[in-house]
Amino acid sequence: MAEEMSGKFDKRAGATPKSISVTLNAFLSAISDYFFRLNIVRKLLLGYLPLCILLTLFAILGLTSFTTLNQLNNSIIETDIPLINL
Repeated sequence: MAEEMSGKFDKRAGATPKSISVTLNAFLSAISDYFFRLNIVRKLLLGYLPLCILLTLFAILGLTSFTTLNQLNNSIIETDIPLINL
């Protein structure tokens, strides 16, 4: 079955290797043209902005984890330690 499907495209969708290649080349050409027209400041922003977003997301994740850990520690201090002292 896999051998029959390899190399064949769905004729109903009209996807042929040539049409996909032409579409992909046009898309990549448009992106590269847009990128080459950007000045250096915008290119740097485009490069560092995803890093800043990821850093912010990881910081928020870390802070929420610390909050959860703090709540767990407080519950241990308030409930378990008084029981041990009895």
